[in-house]
Amino acid sequence: MIADSSFLVSLFWKDDTLHQKALSEFRSSSVTLSVPDRIIEETMSVLAYKEGWQTALEVLDRITTNRRFEVRHISREEWSGIVALSSKLNKKISFNDYLVIYLSVREGALPLTYDSQLLSIARQLIEK
Repeated sequence: MIADSSFLVSLFWKDDTLHQKALSEFRSSSVTLSVPDRIIEETMSVLAYKEGWQTALEVLDRITTNRRFEVRHISREEWSGIVALSSKLNKKISFNDYLVIYLSVREGALPLTYDSQLLSIARQLIEK
């Protein structure tokens, strides 16, 4: 399952309104979460802005040392697929949203996200 930054920020930032929900979802599942490197970068940037770089670096350490997370580095083939998907759909969403959607469609599973637009697009493509 692909994890999006909206879920990760909620999971690791205690002041987030969805923190308890994210914590509960994480604890109630044993599935390994695939976290693309670009999503880690986005998550760290948000957390650094909200809490400072020390917190962001602590979260990075938790993601890279916890066996429940698998850091995924995007290949050239996947990059090309993401670009092709963005050209085809032409939605006003971020490149990282396209990344999460693309990988989720390839896996045939909805991403773990609190971004309703991202989830809706992924659902439409997976359920085709």
